[in-house]
Amino acid sequence: MSYKEMGTSEKEACLERNKSNMKRKYYAINSPQKEKKQGAYKKRKSTKHNLDYFICNFHNKIKEGPCYICSVCNRLLYKKSVKLLNRNSCNSPVPKSVFTNITSFDNKEYICSTCHSKVAKAKIPCQVVYNMSVDEIPVEHALLEKLEQILIAQRIVFEKIIIMPKEQQKKMSGAICNVPVDCDQTCKVLPRPPERSGIIMLKLKRKLVFRGHVYFHIFSSSIH
Repeated sequence: MSYKEMGTSEKEACLERNKSNMKRKYYAINSPQKEKKQGAYKKRKSTKHNLDYFICNFHNKIKEGPCYICSVCNRLLYKKSVKLLNRNSCNSPVPKSVFTNITSFDNKEYICSTCHSKVAKAKIPCQVVYNMSVDEIPVEHALLEKLEQILIAQRIVFEKIIIMPKEQQKKMSGAICNVPVDCDQTCKVLPRPPERSGIIMLKLKRKLVFRGHVYFHIFSSSIH
């Protein structure tokens, strides 16, 4: 039966069927799941094609090396991790002494992103080297042995050092015991020559020409 021969009700039913078929085809072509799959495929495809670009961009950023010094923490960083230090813009109550006045290879001062975020919030950066420098060890102390250093030390520190299983790095474990020592009397007594030490070292040999000995003992001169 042709469309012209149909009645009014039949024509309306035919139109409804055509509408439903068209909607079904439209949603099959433009469904949200299909669009999502197509978007993920395009993203993977663009990432695959642009991988060489990202690698080249990474090499361009690190080709200069970590040669920029932060004026606050004195760390060597890449150019991406630092910004030029402008002291005029630092109006925060952070003391100016946190800046170490150390310049990089181009005679300019830089500050890293971590320190800059703290300074902008009027806080002292946690990695600042302000007032934390260690004095050089005098030559007289550097030549001393470990036991000699302990004898003249004003404080003796007892701490437990363990070695990590994987990296084999040493780390401190547990509490630290800091014992103050009065070393004035020790410094007055030392160094003591052998003739004033009051100690006699006695070796018993079979013959004096032999280098080895049979018995060896240390006696105190106070024993009669």
